[in-house]
Amino acid sequence: MIDTFEIIRNNDEEQALAWLLQYEYLMVTNFKTHNGKYTVGLMVNVSDIMAWGCADAEPIEFCDNYGEPDKPTPILDLFKLVTQKNYYGVVEWVCKNRNQQPQKPVKAKMIAENFWTDELEQLPPNNYDIKISELNCKKTND
Repeated sequence: MIDTFEIIRNNDEEQALAWLLQYEYLMVTNFKTHNGKYTVGLMVNVSDIMAWGCADAEPIEFCDNYGEPDKPTPILDLFKLVTQKNYYGVVEWVCKNRNQQPQKPVKAKMIAENFWTDELEQLPPNNYDIKISELNCKKTND
């Protein structure tokens, strides 16, 4: 069994990665690089956070921090958020990464369950919510 407190105490990115993969917060995928070759990458499953019915994933970097063990890394940042807030840790991580709030129903649930933060409130509104509001206004005016 992986000791999450020990991972955080030691800034152990490899163990954090193993834990995130084990509990399916991360997925391994392949994609084309800019030069057309395929490579393997890590993605965070963020489906339905920004928009409903939307399969979505955010790339995440695995950083070698051996020279700077106290330096935060994307994997450790995500791990800490998830171990503190479960699913809402993923929501917070992707919102900060994309610099926008989640869709309104996700935000409302986070507020109701006391996971919404001032930092998240300062992010710009969700792009999809803006577009949906514009479409609804247009339908109302037609």
